[in-house]
Amino acid sequence: MWWKKGIALFSALLLVLALSGCDGDSGTATVRVQGRVTDNQGYGSAQGASKQTAPTLQATVEGAIVTAARVQGNGSLQPLDGQVQTDASGNFTLEVAAQTGDVLMLRAEKDNFRSAVLVTVNVAGGGTVRAMPMTAESKAEAEVYGAVREQDDNAREDAEDATPAQVSAYVTADLAAQLQAGGITTAQVAAALQQAARAEAAFVNRTGASLEALAQARQRQQAAWLNLQQALHAAGSAQAEAEAMTAFEQAFVEAYAEAGISAEARAKLLQTARLAVTHLAASGNATARLALRKQAEILSALATSAAIEAAFEAEGATQARMDSLRQARVQWLASLRTAASTSAIEQARAQYSSVVEAALAASLGISTEALANVKASLQTAVNALQMALSIAGSATAVAEASVSFYSSAESTINSSLQGNARAGLAATVLALLSVS
Repeated sequence: MWWKKGIALFSALLLVLALSGCDGDSGTATVRVQGRVTDNQGYGSAQGASKQTAPTLQATVEGAIVTAARVQGNGSLQPLDGQVQTDASGNFTLEVAAQTGDVLMLRAEKDNFRSAVLVTVNVAGGGTVRAMPMTAESKAEAEVYGAVREQDDNAREDAEDATPAQVSAYVTADLAAQLQAGGITTAQVAAALQQAARAEAAFVNRTGASLEALAQARQRQQAAWLNLQQALHAAGSAQAEAEAMTAFEQAFVEAYAEAGISAEARAKLLQTARLAVTHLAASGNATARLALRKQAEILSALATSAAIEAAFEAEGATQARMDSLRQARVQWLASLRTAASTSAIEQARAQYSSVVEAALAASLGISTEALANVKASLQTAVNALQMALSIAGSATAVAEASVSFYSSAESTINSSLQGNARAGLAATVLALLSVS
């Protein structure tokens, strides 16, 4: 299809994903890879970003043998010469022959201990690459990414495929624990993330948005992941790790804006990705599915709240109102990060929505009861969305359901508020709040 070809062409812009060209020796040089092997579950503290549950900085592993392999386009691993043993602090420096753009999987072994981490070579003509510390979380990310590549039908990463950045954004310490315990498989997680990436691509296609912009967003997400790689390497405390993870999540979402995608459009993209993860990831136990869904909810919430704040700001909202919306966003994200059930996720969204809807009613100059009637008019569109999602068997079907919902919901709201100068604000806000 023409749009798939377009995505593939634009994906050539990606900084670090040219895996199909990594098999040769052109540009190969000796690269020093520095890292640390730990036996912890994840990064940061329980009070930090969503991906963190470990209360302290990682406990290091001495005497582990570290090797490297190049991740090929089809997910197979090409072992690289060289190995090194970690020192008393778990640190290592491994020299390998690699080139810029290579995605390497570093593996550590000691007795029954196994760990791994992905690292992207971002230096030309040799140099030093700093990997994030190995944890159970990094091991899960590395293995899931390998499974992503195995599932790709053309052995070439494009905007329809999950990238290392997307894998890192969605795979949490909690999900890693479920992978370790057998609650879900790497193949099942990889399939879910592939569906999320493909839903985004299909949404772009269905809305006539820029395929080039989506490819550029992927590129910028990869750059954010490279920054995370270095930040976690340098982190000297659990708090620093947590801050690095939070910054990465924010940069991952803002990558769409940096690529020229509007706040509203990126909110819809990440809501669509969330719907794909939620409705197509039926495999694995309930705990594993919850861990995956929660991170999808967090990324979606970051984009949705930003779009809602941008919409209010464009309408000239007061500073007090903007402060209230920002406080509601902070509380929403905090509640999502600690949510231990689907009902807790839904309650967090409902609490955020109540604050936004009160602000919306005031902006429209109508009562909260009148706004409730406007919101009730969306029920037909909401029901149609839920029905479509219940039978959706592909990312394309999810994207089509999403596009149809936004169009129907916005039209309904504009009709209900015909004559109100801020009907457009209501259409944007209520449509985004109604996707559950």
